[in-house]
Amino acid sequence: MRILYFITFICFLSCDSQTDCSSFKNGKFKIVDKKLNHESIIERNDSIQIERNLETGEESKYLIKWSGDCEYSLQITSGSEEVLNVLKDKLIFVKIISTERDGYTFQVEIENIGYVGIQKVKKIQ
Repeated sequence: MRILYFITFICFLSCDSQTDCSSFKNGKFKIVDKKLNHESIIERNDSIQIERNLETGEESKYLIKWSGDCEYSLQITSGSEEVLNVLKDKLIFVKIISTERDGYTFQVEIENIGYVGIQKVKKIQ
């Protein structure tokens, strides 16, 4: 179940029909998944993302590669053994599909797992 939480908050991450995603390349964000009763904080700069599960305190670190204004991929570099076992050598593809002033809605797909999800993220800093 923890893996599902982790994958969900990665999927991870908003909504007004704007397509300017530049304000989301850096900052601090929060994901709340009410269905899974899960919350995470994401801190991102242009090339690194750190995610912290607010329930367990576990952190994962990713390299970010932006392929367009609103699309990027994540590759895990560190995290819990459980998360590393699932995501090692896999890319996580994220596409921001809509934005609002304080967040965005995105679609996430995890390479070779078949997981595709849609999530919302709020920018908190």
